[in-house]
Amino acid sequence: MSIGSLAFPVPPLIFMFSIAVALLFGWLAVKRHGSIETDIFAIVSGGLLAARVAFVLRFLPQYRHDWIAMFNIRDLGFDPLVGIVVGSLVAVWRLLWNKGSRTPLALGLAAGLISFTSARSLIDEWRASSAIPPVVLQSLDSTPGMLETDGMPTVVNLWATWCPPCQAELPAFAQAQAENPGIRFLFVDEGETAETVRRYFEQRSLLLGNTWLDPDSTLAERVRTAGFPTTLFYDRNGRLLATHLGQFSAATLRDALEQHFESAIAR
Repeated sequence: MSIGSLAFPVPPLIFMFSIAVALLFGWLAVKRHGSIETDIFAIVSGGLLAARVAFVLRFLPQYRHDWIAMFNIRDLGFDPLVGIVVGSLVAVWRLLWNKGSRTPLALGLAAGLISFTSARSLIDEWRASSAIPPVVLQSLDSTPGMLETDGMPTVVNLWATWCPPCQAELPAFAQAQAENPGIRFLFVDEGETAETVRRYFEQRSLLLGNTWLDPDSTLAERVRTAGFPTTLFYDRNGRLLATHLGQFSAATLRDALEQHFESAIAR
């Protein structure tokens, strides 16, 4: 999703929308009962904190070279199961402890949950009907090639040399590509020349296989990306499994590969 020149990943927007719905429904019932803002804050913050801690502990090896990255929640590294369990426990505690706000809190939580699951269902339904687009790309030596999976689980990364988040995540992708020969990684530069890309790789001493050019940004238009970097995950049949807008860290990339390509990832 984009607003003007700003692009936002969809999952956090769905999450924030659900919180807003929960607060709205609680506010509608607040005239007869107590306020629920503090309760919602406790539930959300408790769940998110637990989810982040669990994620960092799970992927501690990926954070060993950058301890500060543990606190950078912009990489969206959270353990959903732990977050749900802890958030639910906090919700039960608040419902039992604050009798005056039980009704609006219960209504708010139910409304937030329904809005979240409904929005996620719509996104999943759209993904199920999406396939890898038949776009013709160019290699760095100007050889044309069709965007395809070649019968392998495939990761397609749309990037550009001028994009700081792209620059930050490419080393993690290079490492993942080297460690996982059973997964096909395609790096598609949007709107730049081969000379620009080669010079960038030389300056950064970066080695990326399967680097392609999309001079007219046709692929970006076909997948309707709101910004860069955008990463698309396809199964071996070319069916879209997931999209990710924004920077991956080594940990969140590893997590995504485990989620979508468990049988193909190197252990």
